[in-house]
Amino acid sequence: PPKGADDLKKISGVGPAFEKKLHEAGLHTYKQIVEMTEEEMDALAEKVSGVSKDKMIADDWKGQAEKLMKGEE
Repeated sequence: PPKGADDLKKISGVGPAFEKKLHEAGLHTYKQIVEMTEEEMDALAEKVSGVSKDKMIADDWKGQAEKLMKGEE
């Protein structure tokens, strides 16, 4: 992962292989996940196999990432 990247594996449902796919798609930080729009979620779901916007919403990726940003694990 690039310098300054967050440990995306701390988000429920993201394992090492999936984290690598997110990095390849340009996602490296919790902040990027928190700031994702609905359209960006759709684009990510199209780009990365194994993820859907519905799963991101159901697993509350944004909420989890926000808590991780604030140090609330």
